[in-house]
Amino acid sequence: MTDNEEFAASQDGGRGRRRIANLIQRPKQQIKYILYFLASGLVLLLIVFSFVLFTLSNLVNTMTQLCGMGEDVQVAIQQSIMFAWVVFAIVFIAFAAMSIATGLLISHRIFGAMVPIRRQIEAMFAGDYAARGQLRENDELREIMEDLNALAGKLGSRHGPKV
Repeated sequence: MTDNEEFAASQDGGRGRRRIANLIQRPKQQIKYILYFLASGLVLLLIVFSFVLFTLSNLVNTMTQLCGMGEDVQVAIQQSIMFAWVVFAIVFIAFAAMSIATGLLISHRIFGAMVPIRRQIEAMFAGDYAARGQLRENDELREIMEDLNALAGKLGSRHGPKV
């Protein structure tokens, strides 16, 4: 995507055509945050669901011993518990996919905003104090970009354009 396309995408709130590859701005950092998000959610999901199913299994074993249920009833209950584990595995995989997608989108809101900020800083280092950066309206680092633009304006008024 060219600079003009990026600027156009930022003007329409990022709703324009955007490739999935554009979501990855800083892979190492984004993957780290995605893994934190994914791991914490999956561990919590695993603990809760495992506790529920093991408690249910113990309840069934206790009930079969106390009530003297037939073996066919025990088998039916155990099959129901196994079906619950299969459903849990599907939910676990769906939750993992949703966590990865959400982590990617959240990390993009931070690291994607860093691209124009870095360009602004590079321009200022080069002495181009007239350059201004712009972020999408909902980007997390919008205030920083506004402050950076104000700094560029102040430096430009003090030092003038680069000769």
